[in-house]
Amino acid sequence: MHMKPLAAATLLALSGSAFAAGGSLGAIDDSTVVIGNPAVAAPFFFDTYTFTLADASTVFGGAFSFGITNFSAVLQDDSFATVGTDSNLGDGFSFEGIAAGSYALSFLGFSSAGGAYGGIVSAVSTPVPEPETYAMLLAGLGLIGFMVRRRR
Repeated sequence: MHMKPLAAATLLALSGSAFAAGGSLGAIDDSTVVIGNPAVAAPFFFDTYTFTLADASTVFGGAFSFGITNFSAVLQDDSFATVGTDSNLGDGFSFEGIAAGSYALSFLGFSSAGGAYGGIVSAVSTPVPEPETYAMLLAGLGLIGFMVRRRR
């Protein structure tokens, strides 16, 4: 089975519904969106996708490319401060502990004879422990302390 044609067909199918060459992804809390650019023509490209998070989250995803070298991702907040970078997108990317707010995720690289990329971006809200969880933790530590003291 020829994997390159299959992967290229998948890339083109996904990128047809994607925000080609960047764009707004809207609010991506607890959801997954498709991204891609089927026709990277310039020697250097810099595609930016903007999105918002309503809650603290982990932003992660994966991207694959054809004909692109030095393919990497950069996450910036609304003040253009770099939150994280990943220069090895072959194993996916993940940015943990991201606060609520507006962000820009940029994909960049070099393409000598044209190229393409596609992938997904997801955000999962970080759970916040309930007060009952802390109460149970303290009760458990107190019980362990009581048992250690009683053994002495």
